[in-house]
Amino acid sequence: MNFEITGGDNSWTKYVLIILIAVGFYFIYQDHRIAEASPSWPEASGTIIESHITEQINNPSQKSNPIFAKRVYILNVQYQYEVNHAKITGTKIGKHAIQFDTEARASLALREFTIGTEVKVFYDPNSPKTSVLFPG
Repeated sequence: MNFEITGGDNSWTKYVLIILIAVGFYFIYQDHRIAEASPSWPEASGTIIESHITEQINNPSQKSNPIFAKRVYILNVQYQYEVNHAKITGTKIGKHAIQFDTEARASLALREFTIGTEVKVFYDPNSPKTSVLFPG
């Protein structure tokens, strides 16, 4: 794979690529930091306020070819909790998104997150808006 652009000055593309790589590493670092720290975070009571499944095609270049297009079903959850009398909304279930290979399996898992369900929320005491339902 060759990323070189012929003709003209392409130094800006190198900077864009460097920035994109840096942003990717930042998100990987954040996920790792949360996974490492969250087991020792304080716990708050929360309530599920939104939950649904999103279908995503993991190989977008093959959308028109169902043989090669891999569909996954992702759980999307919003929950509300309170820290120091401030209501906060979170969306992170755990370190990674929870996804399934069939809609039936995703629907079964979604039953655990029906609207109104009480959940334990683990939040970062230094940044209470950072939270997860399943630490580690």
